[in-house]
Amino acid sequence: MFTSESILSAFKSMEVADVPQHLTHAQTLEFKAKLLGFTHYHHFRTNLEKASADRAAHIHDALMRKICAARLPHPQSSHVRMVAHDDEDVGFDSYWIGWDDRGDEVREARTGFGRSRIEAFRSRNPEPLYLLGDAQELIAWLKGWHSNAAVPVELAKEFFPDIFDQKHLVAENPPLELIDEKVKADMLRRGLKR
Repeated sequence: MFTSESILSAFKSMEVADVPQHLTHAQTLEFKAKLLGFTHYHHFRTNLEKASADRAAHIHDALMRKICAARLPHPQSSHVRMVAHDDEDVGFDSYWIGWDDRGDEVREARTGFGRSRIEAFRSRNPEPLYLLGDAQELIAWLKGWHSNAAVPVELAKEFFPDIFDQKHLVAENPPLELIDEKVKADMLRRGLKR
């Protein structure tokens, strides 16, 4: 799925946290290689380029997964935080926009998950947060990596357009009594009182 060239390009262009300012380009490559678990940049290149044909796909996938788990976005970029579960269910950060005519919440995807929120999420959570950059990485995440991902807004709109367009589901006159019953039942289920 991933090629040596695409991985090397992603590796060289990735921004990572805590890179000392005074490093040369070669030293920065060494720093990034060590961040991914290699002893030095040449070790990274050797593993990438010398993979046997029967193991190359597995090694390339593992390397891209490490890159996506370590890299940071450009400061001005916006993402949607999503989660892919083992049962192929996909969740996303959202905000409430109303009620439907069955008394259920209607929610749309929340954008604005940027660099500072990605860094904060990673510092507080042991599971990885993959920063995805293209469709190939998104498909790898959905099919095998799972966990959390920061998906660029445009890529999320391409693959999951419905999560951004839910206004048509909002009822003009939602069933308020049914909503109240559902809220009470949910609070009881959670051990809360109203």
